[in-house]
Amino acid sequence: MMSLEVTIAAQVEAAVTHAMMKFIYVIPDQFYTPEEIAKIIKVDPETVRRLCHNGEIKYSKLGRSIRVSPADLDNYFKQNRVN
Repeated sequence: MMSLEVTIAAQVEAAVTHAMMKFIYVIPDQFYTPEEIAKIIKVDPETVRRLCHNGEIKYSKLGRSIRVSPADLDNYFKQNRVN
C-alpha cells in the first residue's frame, strides 16, 4: 500500500503537470502574427487581417494584436482546399 505522503505527492505532481500543460498551450511562440502568416503564404499582411476579421481564419486577440494558432491556420486551408 502507498503511504499517504506518496499519494499526496502523486496528486500534487499530477495537478502541477495539468496546470503546466494549460500554460504551455497559450505560449505566444506557438501562435502566428498576420505578418508571419503573410510571409509563409506569400500574401500581404492586410489580406491575412481581412480573412481574420471576416471570420474565415479563427484568431485570438492579445491586446490589439491578432494571433492565429497553427491548428486554426491548418483548418482554414483544409476548409478552402479545392480538389
